[in-house]
Amino acid sequence: MLEGVGLSPHQEELYLGLLAHPGQSLDDIAARHPDLPRPQLVAVVESLVELGLTTRLAGSPALYTAIAPDVALEGLARVRIDDARRVAQAIPTLMDRFWTSLGDTGSVDFIEIVTSESTILQRWGQLGRAVSKELRAFDRPPYFSDPLEPDSVELQRLADGITYRVIYAQSVVDVPGRWADLEAGIAAGEQARVLPELPAKLTLFDDFAATLSMPAGAAGAVSVLVVHRSPLLDALSALFEAYWQRAIPLGVDEPAASRTHDDQLVRLLAAGLGDSAIQRALGVSASTVHRRVRALMSGLGARTRFQAGFQLGRTRRPR
Repeated sequence: MLEGVGLSPHQEELYLGLLAHPGQSLDDIAARHPDLPRPQLVAVVESLVELGLTTRLAGSPALYTAIAPDVALEGLARVRIDDARRVAQAIPTLMDRFWTSLGDTGSVDFIEIVTSESTILQRWGQLGRAVSKELRAFDRPPYFSDPLEPDSVELQRLADGITYRVIYAQSVVDVPGRWADLEAGIAAGEQARVLPELPAKLTLFDDFAATLSMPAGAAGAVSVLVVHRSPLLDALSALFEAYWQRAIPLGVDEPAASRTHDDQLVRLLAAGLGDSAIQRALGVSASTVHRRVRALMSGLGARTRFQAGFQLGRTRRPR
């Protein structure tokens, strides 16, 4: 519980014990923690005093009592926050040193190859936490975690002011159950677009790194390339921007519960969804979807679904 402010398990255990039982002597504390050797117990209690979590009362024998958490823990937490801020402020300077040192080597490998699934998730999370402005992505298989699970990390980063621009492959939008997750992200501020196909699974982290999924040879196996600052990273960034200009915007104009089926149909058709995906999203029959799509196409003067979707998509303003 308290490891976030730097307490060891023994420190936390004794502090919580003194919160519940104030005014304890060393003998009293030892009786409550018989498995802790006396010298170690004394050292832990004294460390709590030094940290300002416990105070030693005058008298003989000396009694120890916990300082109120709103005072003691608040102080420790602020120290940790201040330390973290100083580290964050030092990152640009440290990155300058990093790139200068790489440039001095004359030959630099700008690509990491990550093959273990657990390492892929760890590396992706590390890069994601380092983003300070914008994350851009091509969203398509393969996935290394359940894509139907709400992405709480993205929602938190959006709340923190990080920009997300994501292009989804049509096959992703068509997955049953995925639309609700997409709507949640868009409602939180994600800028989302869709295309029939995407060339790769790609994520760009600000302008300092990218991840690119690649087949690893064995059946179903996938490796991830981590690309650092280089002409290749610049090319991947340009590729994303080119696809972004072509993609059809997805948007959430109103809460889903307040939209009519016709409003939702326009939005889903503009996104390029097929009949089966629209049917699942609206919860209506295939014949109803077909009838409403034909009526909408007639109203737009469109001869094909593609023409109707294109007209609707280009008249909708991206978020």
